[in-house]
Amino acid sequence: MQLVADYLDGQSVRQLAVSWRIHRTTVLDHLERHGVPRRANVRKMTDQQVEEAAQLYGAGNSLIVLGRTYGVDAGTVGRELSQVGVNLRPSGRPRSLRMQT
Repeated sequence: MQLVADYLDGQSVRQLAVSWRIHRTTVLDHLERHGVPRRANVRKMTDQQVEEAAQLYGAGNSLIVLGRTYGVDAGTVGRELSQVGVNLRPSGRPRSLRMQT
């Protein structure tokens, strides 16, 4: 019941999963069993932030750095950039920075 109350008080599914040390799908199962409707998925970045992130990404910043800059997960930045047509670089260090063997 406390998990349900916390969700109704505004905590996200992700926050609940971390604080209760359970998987987010388990949180969702608990909420569903108690008949709690899910909140709409709120966009984490504004159009302006995505535009800025695209410029910074084009200048060489990583998705991880951009995620920290905007307070979101790197995957969120990547998804937003992809949706506006930015071609993402392969993950990992650039070849020039990898150790030569």
